[in-house]
Amino acid sequence: MKTTQQISQHLLKGKNKWIAVLVFHAIKILVFGTLPAHGQYPGAHYYVPENEEAHFYYHNYALVDSAIVRSGPSINSSFEGYVRLGQRIKLLDAKESKETIKGIKLLWYYCEFDGKTGWIWGGNISSRAFRSSEDASELILCGVDHLESDLKTGSSALYLQMKVLKNGKMIAKKVFPSPGFMVENIGRKGLKGVHDMFVFHSDCESCGCIVLNTYVTWDGKEIALLAKTQYIGDAWASEGQTVIFPSDLEGEPNMLKIRYDLVDW
Repeated sequence: MKTTQQISQHLLKGKNKWIAVLVFHAIKILVFGTLPAHGQYPGAHYYVPENEEAHFYYHNYALVDSAIVRSGPSINSSFEGYVRLGQRIKLLDAKESKETIKGIKLLWYYCEFDGKTGWIWGGNISSRAFRSSEDASELILCGVDHLESDLKTGSSALYLQMKVLKNGKMIAKKVFPSPGFMVENIGRKGLKGVHDMFVFHSDCESCGCIVLNTYVTWDGKEIALLAKTQYIGDAWASEGQTVIFPSDLEGEPNMLKIRYDLVDW
């Protein structure tokens, strides 16, 4: 499968219109609509939203191999044991304060593992886990990887990781910039060769904030970035990209459409 750097792109410009046709693996991506004012697509940097926290669940999985479990909620606490990559653990409690490791500030969680209890840092466990729609023996883990800071702007970019495990062994991994921790598996959406499609998005509920989305696919062999979109709306107007999949009413076979919409209420 071609990487995003290897995608061939053809840009056709017209009067206040633009069309971009991208060939991604066997999937055509059609981008069309009014040219955005900034003249870029998608034209957004992915920064860590303020006060956003990874969404951890009652049962989680170890995101790294030999993840250390400690006697207390601190990197300085004594060693209690470790959990292997993909091992399921039960979260019992969380410490109110966070600790910064690898540039990311996350909570420590009190957990149960192998008949014992201890504390594990949030960056070492998955924030979400899925079973592949195509092969239930494939466990797909999502979680934080690292944070990159831009000294010029003072902003920070969040990088997440996705790992696919089969029979306890990792068969694929991808690290990529993400708008936030929130993710859902939206299925194949009619795209041939795609087993699962995940959309990572930022948490935005107020008027005027930008909703950012990153679409990631799994085809049974490789994790790949498919598309990025952004959307902004308030009480009077909205603009941004709308993704149209083959399974949608306006969809076409094995083509992903990204339409730019500008609505003035």
